[in-house]
Amino acid sequence: MSMKKILERYGDFGSGGRVIFIGGKPMSIRRVMRKLDLLREEIGPVDCGSVADERYFVRFIDLDDRTIAVFEFDLNYKVVGEVRSDLLEWMGDDYFRAKWRVYCPAGGEEWLGRNMAKFKR
Repeated sequence: MSMKKILERYGDFGSGGRVIFIGGKPMSIRRVMRKLDLLREEIGPVDCGSVADERYFVRFIDLDDRTIAVFEFDLNYKVVGEVRSDLLEWMGDDYFRAKWRVYCPAGGEEWLGRNMAKFKR
């Protein structure tokens, strides 16, 4: 029931911001992701926000793990918590119709299923 935990603590999917104030300074979600070493092709930023005094979160889609993930971090960008929920839990039957990129050692990357454009950043 990780999806329920994510929704209860961090709000609806995408309901956070794209900019948050950390230590009084505005930080874009991409800058936060960079500081947490999360800027990768397979990771799509969703939203970010604050949860308590000097505690913040960033929510993202991790296509490698096929999860919705939330990292909670402190003022110094130290990760103090992590929650993940399988995309199947969020997508229901659409999960089986999605177009997934998979690694194929013989031919690079291949696509399976339907269009994943709505999950790209």
